[in-house]
Amino acid sequence: MEAHFDAAQTFQIAGDLDRAAAEYRKGISVALDRLGNLKVSNGDYEAGLDLLRKAVSADPGNTDVQIDLGIGYFRHGDYANAKASVSGILKTDPSNFRARNLLGKSDFMLGNFQAAADELQAAMSITPDFDVAYSLALAYLELKKLPQATPLFDEMKASVGQTPELHALLGRAYKETGFLDLAVTEFQEALKLDPAYPHAHAYLGMTYVSMGGKENYELARREFRQELTKVPKDYSSHYYIGLIELEEGHLGEAEAALQEARGANPDDPAPLLLLGRMYTQVQKWPAAIAVLRQAIPLLSFAGAPASQVALAHEMLSKAYVSHGQSKEGADELAAANASKAAETSGSGQDTARPSVPGKTAAGAHELRDMLMENRQKPRSPDATEQRYVSDVSKLLGNAYNNLGVLDARKGSYADAADEFKQAAQWDNSIAQLDRNLGLAAFRAQRYGDAVGPLERLSRKSPADQNLRQMLGLSYYMLNRFKDSAAAFRPILNSLPNNPGLLLSAGIAFVKAGDSSTGERLLSRALESGNNAPEVHLMLGQAYAQQSDSTQALAEFKRALDLNPKLPEAHYYSGMVFFKRGEMDEAAKQFQTELELNALYVPAMYQLAYIRLQQHQAPEATRLLAQVIKQEPGNSDAHYQLGKALLEQGDATAATRELETSVQLHPTDYGYFQLSHAYVRTGRDNDAKQALENFEKLKPKPATAP
Repeated sequence: MEAHFDAAQTFQIAGDLDRAAAEYRKGISVALDRLGNLKVSNGDYEAGLDLLRKAVSADPGNTDVQIDLGIGYFRHGDYANAKASVSGILKTDPSNFRARNLLGKSDFMLGNFQAAADELQAAMSITPDFDVAYSLALAYLELKKLPQATPLFDEMKASVGQTPELHALLGRAYKETGFLDLAVTEFQEALKLDPAYPHAHAYLGMTYVSMGGKENYELARREFRQELTKVPKDYSSHYYIGLIELEEGHLGEAEAALQEARGANPDDPAPLLLLGRMYTQVQKWPAAIAVLRQAIPLLSFAGAPASQVALAHEMLSKAYVSHGQSKEGADELAAANASKAAETSGSGQDTARPSVPGKTAAGAHELRDMLMENRQKPRSPDATEQRYVSDVSKLLGNAYNNLGVLDARKGSYADAADEFKQAAQWDNSIAQLDRNLGLAAFRAQRYGDAVGPLERLSRKSPADQNLRQMLGLSYYMLNRFKDSAAAFRPILNSLPNNPGLLLSAGIAFVKAGDSSTGERLLSRALESGNNAPEVHLMLGQAYAQQSDSTQALAEFKRALDLNPKLPEAHYYSGMVFFKRGEMDEAAKQFQTELELNALYVPAMYQLAYIRLQQHQAPEATRLLAQVIKQEPGNSDAHYQLGKALLEQGDATAATRELETSVQLHPTDYGYFQLSHAYVRTGRDNDAKQALENFEKLKPKPATAP
């Protein structure tokens, strides 16, 4: 990254600004990649993946960064995105070893074992590698192709020698893929070489449990107890001892072992489920209810299969009913049926953490860990790492700031504002950063971003008239009229004869309650800009806000006479007609605005609203889909689209839009409409909950004194 930043500064000094910008972006990509990888290795996946995505965005041509992003997704359990991150690389670079390796491992975790074997074999042909050979052998074992896996394991033994580590690793491979006799042999070999090898007794015990039968249970119990002599709080040993004792009917011993397991790993629902099963057997209903209520949210958090969640709900339902709590029992039975339905339809699967077909979630995580070369546990950054992050952050701050300067020089103010904001996040001590961000955001018409730096600059330089003008206008555009008037007041007598500036200041003073000052400024605006269409547009808006529709329409007409293509004039005219109830005329104005400005969201939304009132649902649907495409967070648009889809009979799609609407902004009318959608899709319990939310949010009648 340092080399890219040095090259960028050299090009910048030489005046080659395009190459300077390219080098800054490459350096930023490498720096974000370093920091993202650190976050991922420390277990902070959300922050790490965010940084890695930004690294890819900064330099889409950097394939190493794309692969690092894929590895981040893989470690987080998002195998589909891990695969997507590298698939494109192989189209242009089929011999990329890292991409082949990750694609093969992702296919493996998605259960595509033949595809995994093909990719991993291709990776081996590019670069023979111990890690890839192990992964390929795992894929062959899953395909039950033992003859193909055995030579790979033999080569591994020949290359690294007979070590307990290798035997334990091979034992885990055989255990997870169902070759239990071979797993037993490998774990026994590991223990011969090192009787105290970590977790080997527990792995051997788990293998015996998988083999089943009283004799194997006894062998397993012995191995777990040996593990516990070295690691008294070993979770797996306590859990499986509890399982064995429960299977053999020793309920007291089972309860003690499962409680130990629960204490060793409180976030794992498995001991709670076994305890729930045991308490159900002995009809200890309150105890069963208590542990199953704790288990169910943990199952959901762990991404357990819907069938397992349904079973837990069914057990809890039985416990409630047996304890005399019929209503709670019925609710749990409904939840169980919903989980089963979700599994049948596929909608209940966790797309971020798909489980391997035929494997438990724990087994999937075990295999993922086995497939990764770096298996250390998440940790907190040490002092050296913190210093490194601090140094890289300063480099990033300067790089983003310099890149923003280059974009501002080209007039790309929106890009520049984004880059200055990034610079401030990484190093807010950079000189001139407030000025850079304030000016770029103002010129990009991003007034919310401009206000903060302009406020700080104005406090430092209260006599700077340009700063005050920009700050006053920014407040005005954010409808902060009192703040706007306060910013303009010290420079009232020196404001230039700029019609738009004077009009904004005048309206701000009127809105702030100082009508005399506002009228004086508005008079100046008219004198200096009587033939400026923008002035008449703003005057029309001011009249419209005062509900003087006749004067408002006259000003909008005057503005359009001066400039028939003036942006927003038809829209504001339409809003006046809309408020007067003249829907056909309003629709004509909105339509004309869209002919001039096809992507103007407010006109699209208002026209869609009118089409809904006129029962022209297909046209409303088309318009609202365009609104949402540009503004995915527009809750009102999602609500109106839900209504339009309901009117057309598509209750499933309507439900999706209405759910999005209330997630973005909960409203009483949103939940009311959502309840109708739920009823039409047969989700009666959800409909009931939506109506309860409606009752909570709807306005309450005023209480009589």
